[in-house]
Amino acid sequence: MWVILMDILEWLIKIGRIRSFLAKMGVLLEKEGIMSMPTAPENLGEKLIYFALLTSRLGHGGARRLFMKLKRNANRRRKYVYEYLLAAKRRGNLDTELSSIGAGQNIINAVNSILNIGIKYGLFDIKIGLDISQMAKLYEDLLNARGLGPKISHYIIYELIRVYDFPCPSNLDAPAELKSKLSKLGIDPKKVKPGDWPYLDAAIHDLSV
Repeated sequence: MWVILMDILEWLIKIGRIRSFLAKMGVLLEKEGIMSMPTAPENLGEKLIYFALLTSRLGHGGARRLFMKLKRNANRRRKYVYEYLLAAKRRGNLDTELSSIGAGQNIINAVNSILNIGIKYGLFDIKIGLDISQMAKLYEDLLNARGLGPKISHYIIYELIRVYDFPCPSNLDAPAELKSKLSKLGIDPKKVKPGDWPYLDAAIHDLSV
């Protein structure tokens, strides 16, 4: 029985790696201009803002609607979304800009947290890299960030690792929802290595069990 469960765990990790590879290829194709959508996030900075919008509890559909509004406002100023929001933050009217597109207080808090974290760790500079110790601190900051919550915080750190090739911190864990899904599949979450969590999430995040 234990061998079968380990086989399932390894199979899920492989599925997650395949899904992550496809997502990574999508990012590369967008970067080269081969595959692009006018209203989709264009780079890591915009993806981070999109992740913050997922705290709306309206899922990807709600996040996309809000992001499209921000994208239109940013395009009028010939800026990326994160540049547009950073400028608003510097002017002291970030809350007003976000409220104008229908964002609630939790989203405002989440976006503000992402902007602060992005600045602190240089995530808006595509040339910068983080080492494992910096990733561990980033992970803690995400978990403690106002407005994000454990699910989105883990989603962000997982995406950085599995799609953008950031190193995996040794303290990486998983949200309760992901651990619960594994338990229902008969897999003990304590047996999962830190580096496997991003790929297990990719494999079963949309699975209802």
